[in-house]
Amino acid sequence: MTVLDHAVVATDSAEVANLCKSLGAPVEMTSPDHPSGTDRVAEVADRSEYREYDIIANVQGDEPLLKEAHVRETIDLVRNGAWEVGTCATPLNFDDARTDPTVVKIARAANGRALYFSRPSDSL
Repeated sequence: MTVLDHAVVATDSAEVANLCKSLGAPVEMTSPDHPSGTDRVAEVADRSEYREYDIIANVQGDEPLLKEAHVRETIDLVRNGAWEVGTCATPLNFDDARTDPTVVKIARAANGRALYFSRPSDSL
């Protein structure tokens, strides 16, 4: 992706770190105790060498098909002051995604603002 000024892999996995390093990607090791990838990114973003960045883009490792344009549009919403935080989202078009607890669901207001994020599927 060329939309990012700098990219780094945040992981607690030596296997992931070694593979990324072999491909020339910078890696930051994190605590294994994080409940989510977002917490892992927050740990790295809080380190002194990353505090100079105004915007942090959190692209999860299980989103390999995320398009550069989607990341760019989300970053632009934050950069232009429309939102403090932006999240790429897509409609749930498959029943298995609706009931899959590993898929985060977003309840949105009419203007697109996220009201809450949830993994459980009981309310869908």
